[in-house]
Amino acid sequence: MNPNRISPTIARALYLEFTLIFIGLPIVFYFDLIPLPKLPSLVAFTVYALVVLWFDRTYDKSNFLRWDLSKLEVKNLAVRFLLFSIFILAAAWYFLPDDFLIIPKERPQLWVIIMLFYPFVSALPQELIYRSFFFQRYSSIFPRKWILILASTLAFAFLHIIYDNFVAIIFTLAGGYLFSRTYERTNSLLAASLEHALYGCMIFTSGFGSYFYEPFNG
Repeated sequence: MNPNRISPTIARALYLEFTLIFIGLPIVFYFDLIPLPKLPSLVAFTVYALVVLWFDRTYDKSNFLRWDLSKLEVKNLAVRFLLFSIFILAAAWYFLPDDFLIIPKERPQLWVIIMLFYPFVSALPQELIYRSFFFQRYSSIFPRKWILILASTLAFAFLHIIYDNFVAIIFTLAGGYLFSRTYERTNSLLAASLEHALYGCMIFTSGFGSYFYEPFNG
């Protein structure tokens, strides 16, 4: 969407929506200002984002299932994941020796459940919201690509203040940037979701999963 084609009123409405959803809601969750359950809230907003995109005539619906990635893109994705896996496993082994591979070793059934359901229950909804919805909805108020990528990255990381630790923020800053770049290059929800799922599953496998789990117990 061309930013010059929207009225100041619409621009102000989008800024307000962005502030309420991507800044206000994480603050509400973090301080428990309103007793909103987190997972149902994620589901509700995922449905909202999906409906908005579906009825947006300017949105290319093929982006939902697009997978025309070049061999170079697939290779780069695989190399990034390999390097990340080496780093995260080494970091968990060094900094969290008591938790290293704790879920697959001590709770293998839970590990299998996470590996099967995390891509669909967590990664895909978050990428729908923070990449597909975000890029389409706010490209008019963040017209430059690097600003849009930065805004998506920061909003994604800010959501993770609900975990109340710096590890989650640091990881999601890095991950959010990678996922945003992947989506910006490919316009593929599947590609961004796959990358998110791979990184998330490796985090839970390595031993860092406790930094991304506790708030959803309530």
